[in-house]
Amino acid sequence: MMKKVLPEYIVEGLGKVVSQDRIIFNAPLKEYTTIRIGGMVDLMIFPKDLTELTDIFKLLSYESIPVFVMGKGSNIIVSDKGFRGAVVNLSKGFTNMECDEQSGVMKSGCGVTLSKMAVKAYECELSGLEFASGIPGTFGGAIYMNAGAYGWEMKDIVTEVEYMDYFGNVKTINAGDCAFGYRNSIFKNMDVIITGATIHLSKGDKSEIKKKMSE
Repeated sequence: MMKKVLPEYIVEGLGKVVSQDRIIFNAPLKEYTTIRIGGMVDLMIFPKDLTELTDIFKLLSYESIPVFVMGKGSNIIVSDKGFRGAVVNLSKGFTNMECDEQSGVMKSGCGVTLSKMAVKAYECELSGLEFASGIPGTFGGAIYMNAGAYGWEMKDIVTEVEYMDYFGNVKTINAGDCAFGYRNSIFKNMDVIITGATIHLSKGDKSEIKKKMSE
């Protein structure tokens, strides 16, 4: 049990950074993956923003606790043996969304699901995200693996990506430097966390956008 192994100052520190209802000891990972398999993780934390995420990593790094970062768990398989360490789950935070109907620019946090982003784009009468409306994952995960469907991929709409390294440094990278490939990106070879990104969409007709999403 991680709670007994962790030094008390780490447990207390986490409680000051994140509210108690977003800290779970001995969490069953099968409840946080879409295919519903996986053993226990010693500690699961749900940061809501960049400040909490930075503070969490600073605390865990003091004890060199193994960390795995995940979103909705829609593209991972977890062993029945579980994970000895901490899982930082971004699915309940980083849900900010901004949409400029005139420029077609949309900014979103990594924790927003693709389905919610597609609905938001539809409401703003912006086309280009319909392909992602049925993909059961978060925006951050989609960028990480360059998710796609129906001839479209994230690389077709992403303009820049914000990420944080494990030391708390935040940087922004242009899409052209993300090395997007088939289900691949530069982030797979970096110890960083995608925290948000900007995409560019085009003005469209709401009825046509809705039709594509339904299809």
